[in-house]
Amino acid sequence: MLVKQKQRGIQIFLSYFPLNYTIKMKRNILQKLAALLFLCCTTANLFAQTPEQWKTLKGDITLYMANDLGRNGYYEQKPIAELMGEMAETVDPKCVIAAGDIHHFNGVASVSDPLWTTNYENIYSHPELMIDWFPVLGNHEYRGNTQAVLDYHKISRRWMMPSRYFSKVFNKKGLSLRVVFIDTTPLITHRFLLSQIDEAYRLFENKEDGVIKVAVYN
Repeated sequence: MLVKQKQRGIQIFLSYFPLNYTIKMKRNILQKLAALLFLCCTTANLFAQTPEQWKTLKGDITLYMANDLGRNGYYEQKPIAELMGEMAETVDPKCVIAAGDIHHFNGVASVSDPLWTTNYENIYSHPELMIDWFPVLGNHEYRGNTQAVLDYHKISRRWMMPSRYFSKVFNKKGLSLRVVFIDTTPLITHRFLLSQIDEAYRLFENKEDGVIKVAVYN
């Protein structure tokens, strides 16, 4: 997903494994939030990947956002990581927002878990991706050692995770953008099997049984 403004722009490129999405939005913040929510819940067309088109994507502030990353290089993870690096040569992202589920399927056991190498370091190894990464915990991290995800900043200097909840401000050319990172997994109040998805929707829609967040799994 790309958030773009023609004049003083904020641009976000989202790699939602294994597709990349783009969108152009106006400056009104409500429109931005509505479009962001819509794209996170639906499937968009794959944006053409050519260097000439990438030039049009660069804004005053350009960010990468990626989630559901850890596949040990399989399922197109490595080619997409290389594409992210090649694209970064043109759009110059300030950071990568790693929006949860960095390690499928059961998180990591420690800061020395081999998955850090096979899911992350050896995959996102392009020189242009040696920038700050700001992660949040996903539900898959909660199947392992969540503290190890926080502590990995002691191992990798590009891993910027000071706590489970934090914010980061980006400034350039008089434009200021604050990104707030929230760990939403503890907010899950109900879990349903995929075969029970109708019941999950009904419960959430009617706000029954103190529901806050619903997780549906297979």
